Amino acid sequence: MTHQALQQAKVALIASTQVRYFSLEISLLRASKSIEKKSSRLELNPFIDTNGLLRVNDRLANSSLTFNERRPIIIPDKSRLATLLLSYIHTLMLHASRNFIFPDTSHK
Repeated sequence: MTHQALQQAKVALIASTQVRYFSLEISLLRASKSIEKKSSRLELNPFIDTNGLLRVNDRLANSSLTFNERRPIIIPDKSRLATLLLSYIHTLMLHASRNFIFPDTSHK
């Protein structure tokens, strides 16, 4: 598999997970409408990026961080994808504790 194919697969998995958990918010944003006030994602001020992924849009917008650090992808915490990503990062970091894993999750 090529790097590009792996990236496309990652985007597809994230998009599929987001649609499953955040379909209302995604539909509203695609229609250029506001997210409902009762949505727990409202405080994240989400937007849809060029790949169709839901990302955080907050005060880090003008920082010198990378795009992925400034605008992290929103992944549902109770999704299987979140569990798998955290398990992968945990293994990658040689079974580090939660204190070391969570600051690193926005970089992946």
